[in-house]
Amino acid sequence: MHRIDTSTAQKDKFGAGKNGFTGGNPQTGELPTALNAEFFDSVQEEIASIIEAAGITLSSASNNQLLAAVKGLVGPGRLLNIQVFTANGTVTKTAGAKKWKIRVLGGGGGSSAAPATGTGQVSVSNGGGAGAYAEGVYDVTSISSAAITIGAGGPGGTSSSQYGVDGSATSVGNLISAPGGKAGLPAGPANPPFQPVANTNGASPTNWNIVGSSGPGAEAAVAVSTNYAAGSRGANSQLGVGGSIPAINNNANTGGGFGSGASGCANGPSQPVNAGAAGRSGIAIIEEYA
Repeated sequence: MHRIDTSTAQKDKFGAGKNGFTGGNPQTGELPTALNAEFFDSVQEEIASIIEAAGITLSSASNNQLLAAVKGLVGPGRLLNIQVFTANGTVTKTAGAKKWKIRVLGGGGGSSAAPATGTGQVSVSNGGGAGAYAEGVYDVTSISSAAITIGAGGPGGTSSSQYGVDGSATSVGNLISAPGGKAGLPAGPANPPFQPVANTNGASPTNWNIVGSSGPGAEAAVAVSTNYAAGSRGANSQLGVGGSIPAINNNANTGGGFGSGASGCANGPSQPVNAGAAGRSGIAIIEEYA
């Protein structure tokens, strides 16, 4: 698009460099603004491109195609806003929003401590499970806000409290909820080899209508010999990797992404307790549509 720029255009009519039109003045000899093909082509193509972008075929029999195109391109269904929550709060609906697409991820499970060991013994702990994940689309014409609860990552086990804790649920009002992941359990102390048992999958989400999946449990730790014992990796979530496996006789590692599980850890012979780690907290993502 460009403003008229023929020699008889009214210069700076709408401000510096913003020419306009004049009908002329016969009494003063002022000529009316002359029009050229470049200007009409510009106006035509600016309007036609909007209509065609909306998937409408140009027609000389219709005088409301531009209006229909604008309504189609920026009318109902367009994305208005995205709100992301990583802490408890309240989501307030954006003006004009009629639907929310919500994605929620529960908190990851913590890992237990690897118990203290005696001579010839080893101990291990499994990684924490990931939080459940869910998506849904909801009509929000009748509400103006909703409470957000972000699932906390489960705490890790310590020397005084050996067992890790499950992650907690992330929810948006009563619209959708995703539970947290399961805590990783310890095994030992014992003389190797022995086979630890992996933790189970977490609970399933509720009220989802697009995608819903329970949080996966972590794989089992290993206890093969006094030289080879290792906690398992924390379970990956939908939005990030789980905690990495530490070297033997080291504390566990927290998860790397939202809703992921903490890693487990392992002790060789004659070691004090090695602490587990916390899972990562969850997240809620809300897309608002007209």
